Amino acid sequence: LSGAAVLIFVSQLKYLTNIAVSGNTLPGYTASLVTQLSTFHLPTFIIGGSAFILFMLNRYASGLLWQSWLPASKAKWAGRLFPLVVVIVAIFLSHIDNWSSRGIRGIGEIPTGLPMLSMPEFESLSQVATMLPTAGLMALIVFVSSSSVASTYARLRGEKFDANQELKGLGLANIAGGFSQSFPVAGGFSRTAINVDSGAKTPLASLITVIIMVATLLVLNEAIAPLPYALLGAMIMASIVSLIDVDTFKTALKTDRLDAMSFAATF
Repeated sequence: LSGAAVLIFVSQLKYLTNIAVSGNTLPGYTASLVTQLSTFHLPTFIIGGSAFILFMLNRYASGLLWQSWLPASKAKWAGRLFPLVVVIVAIFLSHIDNWSSRGIRGIGEIPTGLPMLSMPEFESLSQVATMLPTAGLMALIVFVSSSSVASTYARLRGEKFDANQELKGLGLANIAGGFSQSFPVAGGFSRTAINVDSGAKTPLASLITVIIMVATLLVLNEAIAPLPYALLGAMIMASIVSLIDVDTFKTALKTDRLDAMSFAATF
């Protein structure tokens, strides 16, 4: 999981630097970053870097930011609402200062409306047979990736992870998604990290996310259009840091350097 976290972290650098980073491995991302360094965009980096520092301070220095001058209950809410405030401020500043004219990319307008519900259509049974191997592989990847992130956070929070329940939930979600032409449903590393950082503990968090998404698709698409990609990348990077297991590497380094080298090479 640490390896996936590092890859996600590095992949977000394209939003903070405006460099078209590409690849599927850490060496690939690094090589792409170095070879296209000439496309580095300083204003984008300033926005993204500043946001990343703010998010990291909010996560790891909350005592300095909030607890030193706010009661414990209010400091807790201040820390959780801070990323939302940063997003709103960034949208406002991007709009009034026209950041897009300075080369700072915003997410742009999102297509409006909700998907229409319809029955999946298949031309023939042979088409279904052709799709089955790919669908089976996708289902396996979805289950493995979702289970990895779910079990990791269950362990970190002292909760029980039920793989069968996870599989049932993913199956039902993907069956439902088939009637609205959705992408395959899976538990995402970065989305889960952001959710946990925001204090989510129950399925109510997902319901709130759905409500916000529907509101965005129906009425808020123009309002959030100026939101810089750099800020979203910074938010994901700050949230994903917690998934990088440095403690295990330190322990292995103290006890068995060969294990530490294996961990570093394969994580």
